[in-house]
Amino acid sequence: MTHTAKRAYIRRFVPTMIACAAILFATSAIFAGENAPTGATAYALAVLPALPVLALLWIMARYLADEQGEYLGIVNRIAA
Repeated sequence: MTHTAKRAYIRRFVPTMIACAAILFATSAIFAGENAPTGATAYALAVLPALPVLALLWIMARYLADEQGEYLGIVNRIAA
């Protein structure tokens, strides 16, 4: 990992993982309660933990794009 791409990846990854854990624990606590939501509210809460996971996929794709861009930049500098 190059330093620039690695720093950007970690800067995006860590807050997203914290958000993922917080949302997962919060939704688990809500559903574990005696008055668990039903209907549309239950569906909305069930989808919430998937949002940070989708964000993680985007973060990984962005890292690969950044890393490739840096690699091609180094190759071009060496070739020049």
